[in-house]
Formats: sequence, structure tokens, C-alpha cells
Amino acid sequence: MKGFIRDVLTRLVQALVKIDLVDRDRVQLSPKIDSSIQASNQSLPQGDAVDQSPTQAIPQNQGLDPRRIEIPIIDALTQLPNRLFFTEHLRAARRDGVNGVIGYLDVDLLDFNFVNGTQERDAGDEVLVAVARRLRSCLPEAACLARFGRDDFAVFLPEVSVDEAQSLLQRCMETVRAPMRLTGAKVAGIEGCVGISIGLVPFTGQGIGDAMRAMDIALFAAKHRGRGCIVVFHEDSKGKMAARSELASAVVGLQERNQQLRTEARTDALTSLHNRLALDEVLDRTVCGVDLPYDGVAVAFIDVDHFGKFNRCYGDSGGDTVLRRLGEAFRAASRSDDLVFRKGGEEFVVLMTGVDHDAARGAAERIRAYVEALAIPHAGSQTAKVLTVTIGVGSGTTGATVRALMEAAGKQATAGKNRHERNRVHAVIVQ
Repeated sequence: MKGFIRDVLTRLVQALVKIDLVDRDRVQLSPKIDSSIQASNQSLPQGDAVDQSPTQAIPQNQGLDPRRIEIPIIDALTQLPNRLFFTEHLRAARRDGVNGVIGYLDVDLLDFNFVNGTQERDAGDEVLVAVARRLRSCLPEAACLARFGRDDFAVFLPEVSVDEAQSLLQRCMETVRAPMRLTGAKVAGIEGCVGISIGLVPFTGQGIGDAMRAMDIALFAAKHRGRGCIVVFHEDSKGKMAARSELASAVVGLQERNQQLRTEARTDALTSLHNRLALDEVLDRTVCGVDLPYDGVAVAFIDVDHFGKFNRCYGDSGGDTVLRRLGEAFRAASRSDDLVFRKGGEEFVVLMTGVDHDAARGAAERIRAYVEALAIPHAGSQTAKVLTVTIGVGSGTTGATVRALMEAAGKQATAGKNRHERNRVHAVIVQ
């Protein structure tokens, strides 16, 4: 077996040479790699306790010397071969006509309870090392076990049938899932069980890329069925996977379209503000309630002065243009968190949260002044030579509803106009 691994490593170096990553005549393996290969062929110690001593880090590149290139083929945490080594192992098996079965394993720690993210990371590392030991202990010596990523392992079982591989990996699954108690200094005493899903792929000399894709499909299918499942890849799995992928895409597309339609249904077509439907959905919210968790809320009710006369002077198209400009003005003069609605016709509503009475009145005055500063000519106005607005403000605290605030604000605006006090802000506190 050691000779086979050395052959795989030699071919790996040769492959790197061919793509000009190293110089063919100047490559030599460092003793560290050679010793790592030998260590990976030895059985891992029994038990779940993890050696907490730090691993030796590979030195940073300080002037690359092609005569001392170290190729990372061993996983630093588990001391198993990594994905690169496993791929070369399959390539060598394909060349030598060695068939078998590939198993792709996904591990999860859902049964463990962690206090925080740091504890989860430390415990996760310890569990993965324990899983590697357990897997290695129940696999035949000829099997090539590798760690692919954070929670993923792969195993190549040479010269076995799919049924034999299923039986063998079922025993491995039972061994891995046995309860374990962590012993590391930072996670001592934590107990739990490991969940595991396995995808199986018959290896009969197909291309390495095809085998890897089949592994992904088989594992996806296993995880989709639920934890503790073993799924064997078949050619019809591709069609099922494609159908499932298309269905998922269709569902996502429908969700996005539904959200788009929902937004469109609540948007005023002329001004692009929130419309009456969107306003109706917030009217029954209560200050300091679940949907409106603020101590102070206010509603500004905005009425465009003499808008009917404006339409008669400038036509409906001129009126529409002005309404669009006013919509932009109300958004510009409001805070980003404020909600601006077109209630209908020339009436607008601004919902302000987290404000007291004085702040709400000041915000409304800012909106009024902003509109007047636009200096939009209004030949039919009896208030000013430019377009103006009259604003009523209703502010309230705990228990008040948005509906009550809006009605109070509307009454203030109407009363102001009746007193011939247009182009002003009229505010009231709602008890």
C-alpha cells in the first residue's frame, strides 16, 4: 500500500511539472511530506480523545525555492489525505483498471449544544478528528479515506460491489453515530451524536470529473432524504436532479414574481409612492405595539392647496406632472425611515416613527417649506403665486393607532383651510 501511495505522489508531482508549477529536473520531496504520507497509512489511534497539541504550520513563501516545494496532500486537522491526494488516487486506480465504489460523506453536529460560536468551532474540530478515527477504524486497509472540506469526507473502496459498500458504510455510519463525549480543554463535558449522510457512486473507470459530479448528486440526494440516509447514484439520478433543480428554480421564480406583484399592487402608478392599499395595511397598528414598536409616532396629512383650480389652469397632464414632482419632494424632505403614501387625488400621508410632537411638527414644516421653495407657478391660487400645501399633524404615544392619528391630522388640515390658514402646519396631540 505504501508503494501505491508513493506512486500516486510521484504522478502528482509529474502532473504539476507538466503545467509548469515546478521544474522537472529540480524537484525533490521534503522529509515533511514523505513522513506525512507514511503517517497517513497507519491506523489512527482508537478512542475519541483529541491531541490538543498544535500542528506545525507550513512556512510562508519567502522567495520560492523550486527544489524545496512542499505539496499539501495531508489534511492538517485529521491527518487524512486531502481532496488533491484523493483525486490522484482515483486517477491512478482508473489507469490501473481498478474498479470499486466511492462514498461521499457529510457530517453534521446538530445534536450538540454549544454556548457560543468559539465553542462550536473548537468542538467541531474535535468531533471531526473523532469521526476520522472512527471511520478509519471500521474501513478495510485498502480503502482510501480523505477529508474533502469542513464537514465532508470521501472514501474509495477498491474491488467491492455496491451492495458490499452499502453494508460496510452502514456499519461505519452506526459507529460514527455512537454518542461521544468531548474531552478538549475548551469543550470538556459536551456530549452529542453526529449525523451523517452518504452518497455512493460505482467507480468503473469513468472520468474523474464525471465521478466527482456523480458524488455531488448522490450526496445531495442523500441529504435531501434526511439524516442517516445512504443513496446510490444511478444514471436516472441526473434526470431527477435536473427536474428537482428546475422545480426549485421555478419556485424561486414564482416567489420573486409574487413579491414583485405584491409590491406593484401597493405602489401608486403615478408617483411611485405607497398607495391607499399599503396605507390601509398600517392604519390599525398601535404605537408601542408589535408592528409599531416606537414610543412616539406621528402622521402628517398633506393637502395640496387649490389643486382643482391648478388642473383647470394647466390641464390634467400638468396636474399629473405636478403630483409626480410633489411625490419626489415629499420623499426628499422626509427621513429615510418615514413612510410616504398617496392617499388619493391631491392628498398625501407621511408616517413618522420615533418622534415626539415638536419633532413631528418641525418635520412637517420642513416638508411645507420644501414644496413652497419649488416655486411651481399657480395662477389660480388665492394663497400664493406658487403651489403650496397645508399640513395637519397628529402625534401620539402608547395606545394610539395610526388610523386615529391620521384622522386627527386630516381634521387639523381641513380646519386650517376653513379658517383660510393654508400653507401652514396645524398640529395636535392625540390622547
